[in-house]
Amino acid sequence: MEQLCICLRYFNPSTRELVERIFCLCDIHSQTGEFLFELEKELDKKFILVGQCFDGASSVRCQAQGHIRSRINAFAFYVHCRSHLINLSVKDTLTNEFNKSYDLIHRTLVFFQESPQRHDTLKRSQIFHETSKEGSKVPSASDTRWVYHYQLADFVWTHMVSIVSALIQIHANNKDGLETANGFAIRFVNEKFIYEVGIMKIILGHAKLFLKQTESRSMTFDKFSTYLDSTTIRIENTLNEFDYEIYKQKVKECRVLLPMTHRTAHSTRSSNPINNNSNDIHIDMAIGLNDYSKKFINSTLNSINERFGQDSRIIMDNISMFTKLNDYSNEEVLKNPLLNLYFNETYYKHKGVNHKIYERTDEPLLCFAKLEKELPQIRVLLKSANNEVKRMQEKKTINDEVCLLDILKFLSVNGNYLVPEWLKLYQILTTLPIGSNECERSFSALKRIKTKLRNNLSSTALETAVKFSVLKSNVTDDDLDDIVQHFYMYPGRAKARNIKIYKHENNGDNSTDDE
Repeated sequence: MEQLCICLRYFNPSTRELVERIFCLCDIHSQTGEFLFELEKELDKKFILVGQCFDGASSVRCQAQGHIRSRINAFAFYVHCRSHLINLSVKDTLTNEFNKSYDLIHRTLVFFQESPQRHDTLKRSQIFHETSKEGSKVPSASDTRWVYHYQLADFVWTHMVSIVSALIQIHANNKDGLETANGFAIRFVNEKFIYEVGIMKIILGHAKLFLKQTESRSMTFDKFSTYLDSTTIRIENTLNEFDYEIYKQKVKECRVLLPMTHRTAHSTRSSNPINNNSNDIHIDMAIGLNDYSKKFINSTLNSINERFGQDSRIIMDNISMFTKLNDYSNEEVLKNPLLNLYFNETYYKHKGVNHKIYERTDEPLLCFAKLEKELPQIRVLLKSANNEVKRMQEKKTINDEVCLLDILKFLSVNGNYLVPEWLKLYQILTTLPIGSNECERSFSALKRIKTKLRNNLSSTALETAVKFSVLKSNVTDDDLDDIVQHFYMYPGRAKARNIKIYKHENNGDNSTDDE
């Protein structure tokens, strides 16, 4: 059974919280763009969907392929999962610039994982070199999970000396895989490789921190933009974070462990031995390595700029104005490119696969005259909102900038009648989809439900099961008793859900308890 999970992101004025909820789960018999669009079109009759968010498919990144090739889908507003884009940017660089080094890391750790004896040798080496008290487990590798890229680089950088020592022991003891261990050891003691691992660890660490920051359900686009800009700056300053003293110490310790190592028998390279006294060409650490690492850093930054293209930048570059509206003049505010998207008509022109031209014009979501009229009032309210938020932060000892969600919470109480048009704008800006975290959580919960049950449950029952798996519902004893009583009264429903009801009779007081 194939299911489509529809999630809604909205602001709840009663609780003053940004909410992401599963709207429904639909059985689908086709995954074509036209079918999915028609399905969502039915939901549009009841709800206004500001944006549609997709994860992992390049065909929906506004390229002329996949969904976009369908003429009816040309009019949809697509938002690719932006949390996924930063991972793709890092993966681009690992593939293009550091492919050999990352491949060596991957194959070496798999080499240890394949044999319990080799893994045990590595653990004993970690304990001996005091890089781990009990021996750390080798992390698994994955091309689809971004966090594994950082875990591999961090593990190798932390246990570099232990790994080299374990490889040498495997080679010296003539254990299984000795020639492979010898080859890995030779490549691990290379200065350039050790340097690359250190640079990779720093950049991948910043990417991991950024993705952790943006996983919150309350994340809004202004915060996302701030985090992305700060991540970009930290990546630019990677060389300032790199500790050359630790790097030189690792190089020295690794070379001490490698007194005399020969090339493997089948190697086509020079068979000259490598030892501590060999006249290797040392790269000047102050100039040569820095120039080399800039290639990797620039590649990462270029990939970020390419993936966060025009459709993202028009939002991220202009959304911060609405958190500091009083710092700008009326003319600057009303000419904001992001604001123009909502009070002007949107015209679409698309050439379909049948070579016909399709055109459509959407009405504006906001009224320019009302926004201009309410501008003085919104300035006063924003000043009060800033003071209120700062006062609340002082009580909680929090030092953070005022974000769109803070302003929306204030306006939902104080500006509902004074500035309704601006309130509508802040609701739109706050609920713009950033990523597919909610959908990911939903499908993870779906996997926990056995396939047999998924195929037997109706769509309504399956939707309820997923909601209970994702949300932390407050189920009382009375609720549980009511559920048990319901299944006891309708045993057919319990049987259909593989639920067994046990009846316990208390003969003492002639009463019956259902469990």
